[in-house]
Amino acid sequence: MFATLKRMLIGDKRPIERQIENDILGTLVYSDDDEAWLTIPESGKLKFGFYIAGSDDFTAPMRVPDPVLVKQAEAVALAQDQFVAEVMAYVQSECKGKRMHRGWESEIADLRIETLCLFWPKRPRDGQISFSGGRNYRLWRCGYLDGKPGGGLGFDS
Repeated sequence: MFATLKRMLIGDKRPIERQIENDILGTLVYSDDDEAWLTIPESGKLKFGFYIAGSDDFTAPMRVPDPVLVKQAEAVALAQDQFVAEVMAYVQSECKGKRMHRGWESEIADLRIETLCLFWPKRPRDGQISFSGGRNYRLWRCGYLDGKPGGGLGFDS
């Protein structure tokens, strides 16, 4: 109990494994800004990036990406073409099916998956899909729910 309270007050002071090599995902690099591990897009293996949160196991000697989230990312990476097709079909259906997207059809057609964000070790098949290609500072995104795109297409600006 005191360890949890201490962590809440002063944060997690364990050393961070800053770079990890993965046979499927390539190099994962810790981002201090994001407080997560990011894939390096230049690796050539991936058509989009991954954002992977850290493990909730505070008994481990170092902070590392959560192994369950890594496994989920690997599963998606091994089926990238299918994932991209599914996500882009969802994006197009959202564009055609929602009045709120009228006027942005051209911009939405240019969207490409930028990152699959896996935030929650206890819910590895849930997260967020972020897109590149937005204009005028629009950052488009949709949910990743039970391993599928969902939750509506929207943007932050």
